[in-house]
Amino acid sequence: MAWDEFRAESTEDARSFTRYPYYSLDKALDELGKAVFDLGGASGDVSRAQIAKRLGMPPNSPNLIGMIGAAKLYQLILGIGGTYTLTPVGRAYFNPASTDNDRQLALLRMVNGPPLFAQLIDKFDNDWLPTNERLVEVVENEHGIAKSWQSRAVSLFISSLRKANVIDAAGFLRFRATLEALSNKTGETASPPSLGSAGPGHKPDKAPTGEPKAAGIAVWQFQGIRVESPEEMTMAQWKKLCDYVNVLKPD
Repeated sequence: MAWDEFRAESTEDARSFTRYPYYSLDKALDELGKAVFDLGGASGDVSRAQIAKRLGMPPNSPNLIGMIGAAKLYQLILGIGGTYTLTPVGRAYFNPASTDNDRQLALLRMVNGPPLFAQLIDKFDNDWLPTNERLVEVVENEHGIAKSWQSRAVSLFISSLRKANVIDAAGFLRFRATLEALSNKTGETASPPSLGSAGPGHKPDKAPTGEPKAAGIAVWQFQGIRVESPEEMTMAQWKKLCDYVNVLKPD
């Protein structure tokens, strides 16, 4: 699946509700999504009353309504009029026959579901994720998120990325690269757009024979030292990498 198609399918239904969820992806999955699945939502409709009973909440509980809204934004469920069913994404995640790759691809779709999250991914993908403070500034200045929800929205965004395992140990966001690597494993196609201007002009060494390398990622090796970087680095990214390497420079 091409990246533009993936992004469009992930956000189409979510735009009709709101721009960001009020609950975490973990909560939407482990409580609301699991309840819908256990009640037969993989093959038919489940009523809000059934879900409420399963979760021990009143049917009109604000918490329940908020969780349902979050599950819609994460592309887990769909439905109106008080009845809901799992989406293909939700079924792929909860289906016992699904592979780890199937579930990981489903998580990527979920994370990209809320429009705010999709926009932040577009802005920061293939780069080091900014600090929470900087992200709060972005959601305030560029997205107009209410001040009372700015920190919460950022926290939910980061926790969702970690749930989908697209932030590496150095804090580098690898959403599209992960999508493409998983799509290649499952036989699908994913073509993320160019990530900007070329880097410093150095050609990376090839990865060792037999070792997988995620698409869109270059492997730099020298005397046993291995560094992975975007294949097309901007000058700003290159400077960040140089600064990071300088921190490791021995005295």
